[in-house]
Amino acid sequence: MIKFIKKIQALALEILFPLKCLGCKIPNTLLCAKCFNKIPLNQTLFCADCNRRLAQNKKICHLKTAFVLAAAGSYENDILRELILTFKYKKLKPVAGILAEILNRYIKNLNLDFKKYEIIPIPLHQIRQKERGFNQAELIANTLIAVNSNLRKSHFLRLKRIKNNRPQAQIKNHNQRQENIRDCFQVVNPEKIKGKNIILLDDVSTSGATLEEAAKMLKKSGAKKIIGLVIAKK
Repeated sequence: MIKFIKKIQALALEILFPLKCLGCKIPNTLLCAKCFNKIPLNQTLFCADCNRRLAQNKKICHLKTAFVLAAAGSYENDILRELILTFKYKKLKPVAGILAEILNRYIKNLNLDFKKYEIIPIPLHQIRQKERGFNQAELIANTLIAVNSNLRKSHFLRLKRIKNNRPQAQIKNHNQRQENIRDCFQVVNPEKIKGKNIILLDDVSTSGATLEEAAKMLKKSGAKKIIGLVIAKK
């Protein structure tokens, strides 16, 4: 009976929201190859403080920042922005595969040894995750690991969101964003973090406040190098 209900639901969604490219709207594909190629991918890491390109993928400014930013593309790109919004708010989970491929291609551009890193997705509070039905960062992380054998996610190295704070997207002021996210995260198994290289994965970086707060908590537990990996930065 449950399988039958799911089939009916899937059929209803197909009728109400027929599959079409999120870029050019041609039918029978989520994103056509032509539109995929209209998403420029970055070649470098960025300073998490001043947004400066790090040409050799090494910190050359603001050395005290807790992480370096790895942003695959720009949120100003119409197609990339539509992919992110459709995935996050319209809950179209298959988009995770496209976003993971975008990250995978960007990672190859960086030419870094990610075998020495472990992925930790930015968590949602359990109330928010129940409302949405999934954590977009975790779904992207799992999909990315499936297509890139150099990446791994530990079951021991995790963050927990302990405050159901106001969504960062609703706050425009940088200082207010920092205050809103303060003390939101707790490190699970902090004794296992010491000396680890971490990839913090999220969908978008606007002010960097969420990644910064999470990275600070991981640093307190002894994390070594931290890269904040996102699909797009604003």
